[in-house]
Amino acid sequence: MAEPSQKLSSHGKSADSDTETINRFVDWAMGLILDVVDEDRVQSAFYNIEIDKHSLNQTMGFASLCPMWLYLELKRMYQPKDPRIQLGIFASAGILKRNRMGWDISFPTPGITVDGHLWRLYIFYFVHGKTVSSHPCDVSLCIITEKSM
Repeated sequence: MAEPSQKLSSHGKSADSDTETINRFVDWAMGLILDVVDEDRVQSAFYNIEIDKHSLNQTMGFASLCPMWLYLELKRMYQPKDPRIQLGIFASAGILKRNRMGWDISFPTPGITVDGHLWRLYIFYFVHGKTVSSHPCDVSLCIITEKSM
């Protein structure tokens, strides 16, 4: 499932600091489950195209036939890593994949970072050949737990 992280320095070379660890995955993603008919249609469409394009998203593993629509990146409190970086990389890869395949890119991609107790919502979209995100919206106060009710 998860592949090893690649450690990069600011120059793209190997780094030893855990604060610079970047991998190709977000912690969680939500997607749609295709019914049997739609899954068959996707498989038929993939039959005549290159194997590296057999995915509805930017993954090539068990989730490749899942149309992803929300990404979540989680970080523990006081951890030096910025969750926005990982979320931005993954969301951008998804939008660029949709653009490269000629699929609709007008629908924005939401993403949420959870940094300790702070929940922030970002909206990613494609403008003039680049992936951009909205200003973060703090949704921490909107989360209601069973204990607070």
